[in-house]
Amino acid sequence: MSGAFGRGNYNGAIVSLTQRNWKGLTVNTNFTWSRSLGTQFYAQANNGINPNNGYDFKNWGSYGPQTYDLKFVYNLQSLYQLPFYKTQQGFLGRVLGGWAVAPLVTIRSGYPLLVYTDGNCSDETSGQGNCSSGSLGTNAVLLSGYSGGASRHLNVAGSNGVGTGGNGMNIFANPEAVYNQFRPFILGLDGPNGGGGGPLRGLSQWNIDLTVSKDIRFTERFGATFVATFSNLTNHPQLHDPYLDLQDPGDFGVISGGPFGSATQSGSQGNGALPRQIEFGLRLHF
Repeated sequence: MSGAFGRGNYNGAIVSLTQRNWKGLTVNTNFTWSRSLGTQFYAQANNGINPNNGYDFKNWGSYGPQTYDLKFVYNLQSLYQLPFYKTQQGFLGRVLGGWAVAPLVTIRSGYPLLVYTDGNCSDETSGQGNCSSGSLGTNAVLLSGYSGGASRHLNVAGSNGVGTGGNGMNIFANPEAVYNQFRPFILGLDGPNGGGGGPLRGLSQWNIDLTVSKDIRFTERFGATFVATFSNLTNHPQLHDPYLDLQDPGDFGVISGGPFGSATQSGSQGNGALPRQIEFGLRLHF
């Protein structure tokens, strides 16, 4: 029970497309489809974090998706140097020539989402040897095929005491229906699929950054480059994933975090996204 006997695996397929300087356009885009499974990701030094069953750690509530497991990740980096007025001759050349735009697009699916039987250490870990040093979360048991989705829903009132908290923003359209699909994990009775980062998926995320630059020529040897960088160009909110606990039905599925997440939020659920930021720069060259 104190040995480094954990196991994990990662399998992925990556598709990439690169185009270099085709009529001023350079593109590098990647799509990754992957799965990362294991008995959590703790280092050997944390061997006090024990599996729920030392004789069958893969099946009895310890093995499952890693908390950082993302099924789909897509990113696009590109640079388009506008082909107009490259020589920057005349007034129009000075104004319209030398521009370049460079967008950065990132899209990912949601992280695994734990469904706790009870959020305290003893019930969550179901017989773990030293849960104060960390936790191998044991998820509640999904009773039927899940079809509730995972996206932001507004004005969700909840029903029968489930999902009634917060401001009406919920990851589920019908939190009671999802809540009723789960029951507590029973150690010794329930085997596979109890462990890992969670049986559900949290909110997907996307973001667009943009850099706009202009090369300015004053003389043959003297010039400047103007740069404007937009982080989170659309000011798109990145919301917290909810905390799901069968002993807290009122908050089940409720999205209660700030609109841009928190860089200090614990675990892989923390997004650390920020509202739109704009930076300007001017570099002289001679």
